[in-house]
Amino acid sequence: MLRPSLAAAMLQAATATHNAATIAEAELSRSLLGGIVLRTLGVEHPTDRDVSVARLLLYCWWGCLVATLNGQMTASGAEADVRLGARLILAPYFSRPGAAR
Repeated sequence: MLRPSLAAAMLQAATATHNAATIAEAELSRSLLGGIVLRTLGVEHPTDRDVSVARLLLYCWWGCLVATLNGQMTASGAEADVRLGARLILAPYFSRPGAAR
């Protein structure tokens, strides 16, 4: 990891979301990240399934980030796993006309 202190700070900030005072605060943070994923995929009017797919991708990334920061996997292993997860989770989106590549 090139910047472990930065990564640890990002993890701490992201963890604060899970300890948010209200469910609404936590949902807002998740929806912002999910919205970025959906816009990148070119999804203009997301369905419940689209939102779930974005959330699943973020969980994949989150799990790899936590495992890396805890020394349970290497940065290169985490990158490979996130790339594989993204290919598997997002495969249906790349077969759509006009999909982001």
